[in-house]
Amino acid sequence: MESEILEALKDTNQKLDRLTVLVVIGVVVWLLKSTVVIFSHGTSILKRRWREKAQNLYEDGKLEKLLAKANQMISALPNHPEGYFWRALAERDLGRDEAVRKSVARLIELAPDWKETWMDKFVETPPNRADGGGQKPVT
Repeated sequence: MESEILEALKDTNQKLDRLTVLVVIGVVVWLLKSTVVIFSHGTSILKRRWREKAQNLYEDGKLEKLLAKANQMISALPNHPEGYFWRALAERDLGRDEAVRKSVARLIELAPDWKETWMDKFVETPPNRADGGGQKPVT
């Protein structure tokens, strides 16, 4: 009788160990999924807030502050085109044409479909055009 009880307790203990492992794995998976969701929402919220801040600085004519913010964003997210857009916009309004060309070139490199009418005069013509392309546009 004692051995049967001990065997039953041993079996129950093993089942509890397996159940504990499964619960812990389930909790870890849930936490990882939650972290990914929170991070992705948090990133989009941060980008939206940054965009609003940049827009406000631009509308208020605080171009040097906008330029500093854009450079901060570029440092943090060097492959995110929006930082280059705002930097180019601030540089354009500050009359820094060569800097605008560089920012616009990087912006287009990262986001080829990003088109703004004002950017046209800062985009270099590709060198393989039949009309003598490759020259910088007149500014």
